[in-house]
Amino acid sequence: MTRAFIAGSARGNLCTSRQESASLALCVAGLAALLTYSASAWAGDTVTVKLRGEVPAHCSVHGIDAGVASLRTVSLEDITKQGHADYLFRVTCNAPFEYSLEAKHGALTNMNASSSGFAKAVPYGVQVNIPNDERAISDRCPGEALREGNVRCHFSNSGNGIAFNGQASVSMSWNPSGLPLTGQYTDTLTFNIGPKK
Repeated sequence: MTRAFIAGSARGNLCTSRQESASLALCVAGLAALLTYSASAWAGDTVTVKLRGEVPAHCSVHGIDAGVASLRTVSLEDITKQGHADYLFRVTCNAPFEYSLEAKHGALTNMNASSSGFAKAVPYGVQVNIPNDERAISDRCPGEALREGNVRCHFSNSGNGIAFNGQASVSMSWNPSGLPLTGQYTDTLTFNIGPKK
């Protein structure tokens, strides 16, 4: 008979035998299996983390000269003669987009004119050009069809196209008939652009 102490712990022996050498071999084999199981339980593991984010659709517009969002005043000079004026601006949309255009009066209007035989309004037409990576938008409309609260124009959209800092324009042209009353003539065009609905 032999006594063998294979491993010790704070509470005593993991494997103690008073058996013969064959019994000692079985005890050692059992301990080896236990150690193998413990090692596999602590083996390296893999964790996969999936990241997910979102970028909302967004459009912006700013002037060519001043990097501001609002459109500025365009001086048309003498509107008793046929004329043309362009306002250039930049458009960026990270998604397909649509736009709308609205005029306060629908014509260049003398708001201080008294009743007389002279014309108090000068009609004009508008052309809108907006580039994108699919097809350029190019729409024409008379000012009177853009009148606030009664817009009758059809506005194109970009299809599946997007725009990155593209140079767009709103062009006004006029050709008055007769002699308008003296004074200042104004109208306000409001251009809106946003992701296609």
